[in-house]
Amino acid sequence: MKIKEIYTCMVAALSVFCACSSEMDPLINAGTTPGQLTFTADDFEYDIRKKTSFNITLQGAEFQWAENDTVGIFPEKGSQVYFSMSAGSGTKTATFDGGGWALKSSSRYAAYYPFKGDMYLAHTAIPVSYVEQKQTGNNSTQHLSAYDYMAAVASTPENGNVNFNFKHLGCLVQFCVNLPQATELASVTFTTDEKVFIEQGTMDLSSGNIEITPTKMQNTFSIGLENVKTESGNKAVIYFMVNPLDLEGQKIQVTVKDVNKKIYNGEINGMKMEKGKAYQWQATVGFAYDMSINVTTPGTLYSIIGDKLTQISSLKVSGNLNGDDVRCLRQMGDGILKIDVPTQPTTVTTFEPTGVLKTLDLTDANFVKGGDVYFKYTPSNKEYIYSLSDPTDTGQNSKTRFVYGGGKFMFTYGIETILLPQQVDSIAESEFGYSQLSSITIPEHVTRIGSGAFCGAKLTSITIPEKVTYIGESALGGGDNLSLKTIYIHAKEPPTTNNKLPIGALGPQITFKIYVPKKSVETYKNAKVWKLYKDYLLAELI
Repeated sequence: MKIKEIYTCMVAALSVFCACSSEMDPLINAGTTPGQLTFTADDFEYDIRKKTSFNITLQGAEFQWAENDTVGIFPEKGSQVYFSMSAGSGTKTATFDGGGWALKSSSRYAAYYPFKGDMYLAHTAIPVSYVEQKQTGNNSTQHLSAYDYMAAVASTPENGNVNFNFKHLGCLVQFCVNLPQATELASVTFTTDEKVFIEQGTMDLSSGNIEITPTKMQNTFSIGLENVKTESGNKAVIYFMVNPLDLEGQKIQVTVKDVNKKIYNGEINGMKMEKGKAYQWQATVGFAYDMSINVTTPGTLYSIIGDKLTQISSLKVSGNLNGDDVRCLRQMGDGILKIDVPTQPTTVTTFEPTGVLKTLDLTDANFVKGGDVYFKYTPSNKEYIYSLSDPTDTGQNSKTRFVYGGGKFMFTYGIETILLPQQVDSIAESEFGYSQLSSITIPEHVTRIGSGAFCGAKLTSITIPEKVTYIGESALGGGDNLSLKTIYIHAKEPPTTNNKLPIGALGPQITFKIYVPKKSVETYKNAKVWKLYKDYLLAELI
């Protein structure tokens, strides 16, 4: 066993800070030469059948003691005494100091961790509980120490020294979850059909084979999360301890909640899990929707939704959608049909009634030709008409401009999260302009982002995929309406811009940062239009 090298994806630098009454019955005799206690803790061993992708040693998750760790020790008869770390922090083997106490000769001792500071604690019923675990920060394992229950039995040689080899009684789990969007997580809950998770239990140190005995079971297990955010690819990594489980052939339901009170559901396959071993659970979770709808005939979304038009806050829609269906979605998302803007937005004609839709999943939807006009916009006495149909007016009127397919969610005041169809290869003109959109993932096949696509939206961060070759004027914001603070552009070559500013006006009031591939920084700084943003470019992407 090696000294543990802490890695961001694995395991437990254990620390417990304890206080204990000095009135405890001694397990050792005062006035004799103090003995030395040595404590060794096993590593977490891989389950060979379920080998994980942890970036750790071939032996599994290595354990190390931490400064201020404290263990409890019971003799065959009498009350416990606590011992605190004296040497060996940062290794798997450590010595603990009992102060002026010396060990009794020829006695059997049992030790456990983490220490429970109760002078009346019975060695046959050391309390165990896996509830109320909480991870603070990405990839943190500091919370595991209080739940990594260990025990050891040893006999004392005549010289007063004793060695304890701790065995882990629980299982260590690394849970890797993929979410549909970037977010900050609040909790994860696992649910099974039967009560298999230990809420309360005990360990009996008088037993030759120490196990955890449950006294209260439950069918759910939760871990709280604080400052745990999704990373690259909208993934998050969570750690927890759990009692050994036999869930071979069963399903475990997963519920993830984020700080915005959004709920995501998924499931994982259960397995048999043995004490002292490390496991990896993986799941992809999706939104929990109020309703899921498949539109088989374009233009029928209104009739399918019916009287729930103003009641649905989260919706998944699949099938072919035309302009009538877009108009329905806009109405559900508190959108508007027409806005008149002589100079600034002053007159708004809204739908009656308006909806409460905030989350819209279009991953399995497809927009097709047909249907009525779904949006009209009149700035400076020129009318823009948005639809998915060929215009009846061919545009002879210079005050009218028809926009095919663009602006589908422009000026929607409710929708905050949209999941786009994966087959989408372009983002249309003004698609999300001046909306409440705060979360979106642009599909990897997108090559073109139209003018004003996200201008005025509430996005604070956006990621531009590698295949994007064109970004239109003010596509990512403009003037004082720029809410974006962080822009990640994965394209190795600077996208063309038609000689227009893709991120709107520049000036001292603009504070956004642009991250581009490390090897492309100089290319961006020298490219037409992009060179105007050279003071905002940072080499962070690899």
